[in-house]
Amino acid sequence: MNPIWSNHALRLPSPRRTRSAVGRAGPRSRAALGFGLTISAILVGGCGSDSGGPIAPPSPPLQPARVAVNGGNTQTALVGTPVQTPPSVRISSSDGAPLPGVTVRFEVVVGGGSVAGSPAVSDADGVAILERWTLGTGAGRNELRATVAGATAVSFEAIATPGGAKAVVAMQGGGQTAAAGSTVPINPAVAVRDTFANPVPGVTVVFSVEQGGGGVTGARATSDSAGVAAVGGWTLGPASGEHHLIARVPGLPSITFSAIAAAGAAANAAAAAGDGQTASVGTLVSVPPAVRVADQNGNPVAEIEVTFSVAAGGGSVTGATTSTDGAGIATVGGWELGTTPGPNTLTATAAGLTESAVSFDATATAGPAASVTPAAGEGQSAAAGTQVSIDPAVRVTDAFGNPVSGASVVFAVTSGGGSVTGANRNTTSSGFATVGSWTLGATPGANSLTATVAGGSIAGNPVIFNATGTGDGPASGYDIVVRFNAGSVPTAAQQGAFDAAEDRWEEVVIGDLPDVPVDRPTGTCSSTSPINETVDDLLILVTLEAIDGPGGVLGSAGPCLIRSGSDLPLAGSMRFDTADLTGLESSGLLEEVVLHEMGHVLGVGSLWRRFGFLADPSQSGGVDPHFTGAQAIAAFNALGGSGYTGAKVPVEDTGGSGTADAHWRETIFDKEVMTGWIDAGTNPLSAVTVSSLSDHGYTTDPDSSEPLSLSFSLSIVPRSRASPSAVLLVDDVAHGPIEVVDSRGRTERILQE
Repeated sequence: MNPIWSNHALRLPSPRRTRSAVGRAGPRSRAALGFGLTISAILVGGCGSDSGGPIAPPSPPLQPARVAVNGGNTQTALVGTPVQTPPSVRISSSDGAPLPGVTVRFEVVVGGGSVAGSPAVSDADGVAILERWTLGTGAGRNELRATVAGATAVSFEAIATPGGAKAVVAMQGGGQTAAAGSTVPINPAVAVRDTFANPVPGVTVVFSVEQGGGGVTGARATSDSAGVAAVGGWTLGPASGEHHLIARVPGLPSITFSAIAAAGAAANAAAAAGDGQTASVGTLVSVPPAVRVADQNGNPVAEIEVTFSVAAGGGSVTGATTSTDGAGIATVGGWELGTTPGPNTLTATAAGLTESAVSFDATATAGPAASVTPAAGEGQSAAAGTQVSIDPAVRVTDAFGNPVSGASVVFAVTSGGGSVTGANRNTTSSGFATVGSWTLGATPGANSLTATVAGGSIAGNPVIFNATGTGDGPASGYDIVVRFNAGSVPTAAQQGAFDAAEDRWEEVVIGDLPDVPVDRPTGTCSSTSPINETVDDLLILVTLEAIDGPGGVLGSAGPCLIRSGSDLPLAGSMRFDTADLTGLESSGLLEEVVLHEMGHVLGVGSLWRRFGFLADPSQSGGVDPHFTGAQAIAAFNALGGSGYTGAKVPVEDTGGSGTADAHWRETIFDKEVMTGWIDAGTNPLSAVTVSSLSDHGYTTDPDSSEPLSLSFSLSIVPRSRASPSAVLLVDDVAHGPIEVVDSRGRTERILQE
């Protein structure tokens, strides 16, 4: 039989597909596609035709006429991931018949990425399917081209979308500088990126202040199409320095923006160091004063000129003009105080802040001892073997004549024998040091005492005191010793008033009392130095000081140590207001007032309650206070009081505490010295006062009293009070603890009077 040429293609059976023609082919399908051969001719017969004619030669193979997209175009997928539908093309002839076995090459032309399964071969339906198209890592358009030899290529497009947020980066707004409390000029912004640094839109970014205070607007921002999110505004806090703003996306590292808040204009100045110091006159303070200049928010302002100047106290400065440093501090070179003790003031004025000068206060104290001079007690005379009436005192001053406090002074007898108490003294705040007492030698003649100040190069050191011991020895009987405390230096007239009062009461009380050794610290009975001596019979310590100015309380007096058993005073204190002493001198009443107050130390009025002689006291609600001592009542009757119908002896019922219940009644006794008023002219020390001391237990001289006329009309109806010229002794009986002392000077108990 003749062979026959057929123009029909003999196809190999196509294996069963695992997916549709537009889907991804399975392994078997791909294997089958590998064998998709087109056979142009096949021998099906003998060497001739059925008709016995010659067999026609084979026709040429069909060529692909058209390549068309079959599936997988215009998809969307995340960057770096495969599209969901693998791209496929359909190969057909010019008459539209599918062409199997055609090789198709797929290649990426835009967007990067990669393919798998290229080239691919068309199947029986003319479809060639790419195994996988993985998009590039950049967001945007991706293009894939399918090429068949001899045909026009086709393209596939896909959009690569960004992946999830994987990173946050700063875009703008870091490293800025703005005034404290103001808004930074560039709003900080971040960019949100995926794994491949593509911008990720729609992500919420939260901005918050981390350091420096201040605040933000638009704290929650959403990233835009460029992945950028910006805060609405960032206002720095009021403090200068570095401020931080944090941008946070949950699950990702945060971004920190830094900004420097700069100080604003100088707004105020304040003391930074060196206020409230103390230094010796004429010396530098230890800490140079400094000011701090700040803006309205309290931030330090640098490079502000500050001028320091002395405002009070004298003295001087160095480095008066200076400028603030980075901390806003300006410090004067040095401040030397003036030469007078007391307050010193320095002012600091910052440029532009002239109405807010800063003041620095310092206290200048006296310098070291430079000079010593006698202050009291030179050139006295006293009976041999007795104490001088004025205890010697010195005054220590510095190089500028200021009193030196706390300087050590030693008193020592250098001739004549005798002795001193309180030999070691320290100067008071007024620069005075007073010996406790100076008893002259037993032999009449010259005596001397030195006062030596500790330290070298002190002008006038030591001071020598001279005194003469006379032939009159100490008198027997009652002895009162009046001693002025350190710093209480009386005038000649004042000294005379105390001497006269001492002599007058020694005329009244004549019986000697047992000597008692006394050893008490400074402060006892208002003393300014320790008491270490044997007292015979009464020691009175006098303080002259400012109390309440002219016209107020003149002073006060009373006992502070009394003897056990007899309750008679051993020591007492008298206190006078220096503001009133001059007026008392000029009015002629000083001696009367001193005599009156010394009577309180003896116990008149001050110990009446203690002895049980005060009845129906007005300060306890009584209406007719009176003294019940028998001898005083007898003296009162003898003066004409036998017909007095009130309780005897009448005691003052007005004047308040310290006057009422502690004096004779003014309306009855008129000008008697121990009423609560001292009148101009004579104020008699009456027999009633002398007899009241006898009731206390003193041995008195009845002839020492002075005449007195009582003023009453045999009734208790009072007459008018003292005349306008009289001096009211307001609250002049001292109130305070009284120690009861035994014969050896030991305290048995303390009374609160």
